[in-house]
Amino acid sequence: METSALSQHVEEVRSDLEAFISTREIDIEKVEKYDRYIELSHNKKVEWALSTKFEPINSLRVYIGYKLIHDSLKNSQIKLKEAKSRGENPTTAEKLQPYFSELVLFTKIFEKELEKDQTEINFGFIEKKSREIMARGRELQLISYTDSSRDKFYEKLQAVIASSLEL
Repeated sequence: METSALSQHVEEVRSDLEAFISTREIDIEKVEKYDRYIELSHNKKVEWALSTKFEPINSLRVYIGYKLIHDSLKNSQIKLKEAKSRGENPTTAEKLQPYFSELVLFTKIFEKELEKDQTEINFGFIEKKSREIMARGRELQLISYTDSSRDKFYEKLQAVIASSLEL
């Protein structure tokens, strides 16, 4: 399965954050280019929301991984723009940098898993790592959904699948 090299873009954001910290200035031109990465992650998220490549529950796990990456990129861009307009250099970048270091690792592992034959993909691992990163993202207000909202969604999806199988 082809990967989107999204991990390279997430790595670039992490690197930019380090530069913002070292120069004590948020470079708005760099932040603006995140639009491309946000669009790419959005497209991957939509692709997996509609995917029939795997069982629905596993497609949902992949979708949630891409949603996590998308929301992190989008909301960090918003936070960096707001920080720049308030002259808050580099406080926001300092808060985001450790999270993006973890997100880079997650994205690399996530994409590597998706390169495997579908019978070898560890969907449970993807879900576990997504939950860990989500928890940290919520602390930084980059992620708004919770474990319970995701679990409710899983339950509803399983109910829809079960009812459609009864037809």
